[in-house]
Amino acid sequence: MRRFTGGHTAFTFFRVKRDWRPSEIAASILAIAILSFLVPLAQAKASRSGNLLTDPGFNSESQPLLPYTDTALNRWLAWSTADFLFGEGQVVSPNEGNGMLQVPDLSTDPARVRQVVDVSNFAADIDDGRVYGTLLADFNAEFSGVLGGSVLSAYGPGTVGVSASFLEKQVNVEFLDDLSSSWETRGVGEDFTFLLPRSTRNLEARLQFSNTNIIQNGYLDNTSVELSVLPPPIVWNNEGSDNSWNNSLNWGGGQVPDGQESAVLFDKSVQGGVVKIDWPITLNSITLDNADASYLIAGPNGMSMQATSDSFNPRMSVVEGTHFITAPVSLIDSTLVDVEALSSLFLNTVDLRTQTLTKVGSGTLHFNGQGSSNSNGGVVHLVEGVLGGTGKIQGLLAQSGGILSPGNSVSTLTVDEYEVQDSSSTLLIEVEGNAGAGVTGGHDQLIVTGNASLGGNLEVEFEEGFTPTFGSAPGVPGDAYQILDVGATTSGEFVSISHNLESERAIVKFKIGSGDIEAIEALEGDVDLDVDVDLNDFTLLAANFNPAGDGLVWNTGNFDDDGDIDLTDYNLLASNFNPSGYGDCAPLAVPEPTSGVLSAWGILVWGMIFLRARKRQTGRD
Repeated sequence: MRRFTGGHTAFTFFRVKRDWRPSEIAASILAIAILSFLVPLAQAKASRSGNLLTDPGFNSESQPLLPYTDTALNRWLAWSTADFLFGEGQVVSPNEGNGMLQVPDLSTDPARVRQVVDVSNFAADIDDGRVYGTLLADFNAEFSGVLGGSVLSAYGPGTVGVSASFLEKQVNVEFLDDLSSSWETRGVGEDFTFLLPRSTRNLEARLQFSNTNIIQNGYLDNTSVELSVLPPPIVWNNEGSDNSWNNSLNWGGGQVPDGQESAVLFDKSVQGGVVKIDWPITLNSITLDNADASYLIAGPNGMSMQATSDSFNPRMSVVEGTHFITAPVSLIDSTLVDVEALSSLFLNTVDLRTQTLTKVGSGTLHFNGQGSSNSNGGVVHLVEGVLGGTGKIQGLLAQSGGILSPGNSVSTLTVDEYEVQDSSSTLLIEVEGNAGAGVTGGHDQLIVTGNASLGGNLEVEFEEGFTPTFGSAPGVPGDAYQILDVGATTSGEFVSISHNLESERAIVKFKIGSGDIEAIEALEGDVDLDVDVDLNDFTLLAANFNPAGDGLVWNTGNFDDDGDIDLTDYNLLASNFNPSGYGDCAPLAVPEPTSGVLSAWGILVWGMIFLRARKRQTGRD
């Protein structure tokens, strides 16, 4: 006879016979039936779905790629579809013509235009580690018919920027960027620009049509792809020794960069320092590349970022180091801000006007507290890396990836509107103590004067050595911190909430009404730390049930901290069963099992223990 003790109840199992009784078989069948019915319910509760549209059935690796040859290029590194894209033997789709792509409205397969661009075939004197002249591919096409709902997609290693007239988007490799909202009203000869990062080796540009969205027969004609290497930048050398932008002696070639075709480079040849703008200037691109010393571009007169005459959008890049632009920046055209790994760019006043500032690269862009980002319908679009600061963004802050981190340390960031567009996005909040929002010893706060649409992940980082005070009982809120202050309406929710508190029972809960996060201690039985004790907790405990275990933790079912998961843990869970939430927590929306189901789960757990005991005994016999 073996005796197990759990809580105030003792359970006794006698030696199991080799032959199963009919009642034992029936109990096992019942337990399996209950499990097969209830586990999908628990899984459905925990499931989440993303919003990325994947390529329907096209595998670029399994289909031949068109060769890249010097004979296909002229001075501008351009080629036409008639001579190159649609060469004989390179069938891309069944509806392919030589230089013209027919798209019948009953076509079952999407038609594609593809071209591979191999950057390694550029001129030998281009150092790929420092290609300061931006590489751009221009995709042009004329359309016949109404192609509403079509999709433009870019494929290749790295992230490719896509822009078309008023539209500026970033698309990730192996996913499609749906441009249907703007294609319905476009005319003949629309241009698309693919912006290649330095790391890009091959790029496929595909234009595909879905027959369900083509209102009448149409075709794509006179198609060409053009790859250009922009003129090399003018390099700052400060040989005039007065730190003035407007002194020609301070620039290589003796020319002051000013105009929409101008590109400038601040590199390691000068030990950083202040650069003063004495009168307003216009640029297409500015690159800062010095890890040893910072550049500070200052002055009351600012810089305007403008597309080239060939409609290549402006760009601000930080390759290495931490750099500052305190002079006012105005966006005449939508601008890409690329800050690479371990690097930072601080901006003061940015006038977005009606344009979009798109942040890419794994580095950090700060809007600091000395100015604000002003706009008249403009957008700051965070795609990659980190965006922080203590300023004000007067416009929409859209996030489709990356990390939004208010403040430079603990501080506040103010925006007009906030919209999370992708579940991979993260809002990072730092908490140093209980001093309040935006002050030393307090916590970060995002202030949204208009509407906020939430999503993605909330990550709360508590200062080392600081632990918030929990409530007087499990489920009762302790310290609270208002991390989100919304002036209008809040919609959506965070997909996940994480924190760095050491306690296995610590929960950080977000309240959408007040914008607070609260420190809560979990109740015994709450395996998944979602402030209720429900079917999902039973499922996790049953899956991890191990009376002989050692070193098991809370979120596997070890509630009594004795290293194993046994009947004591089961009794704690059963006694605290409450699918509606415990403490001060509101009921959840997902239906939960009744007391009858709880009893059935008890049978299942007993059945599991019975089978384990029988297996051990059979081994002895």
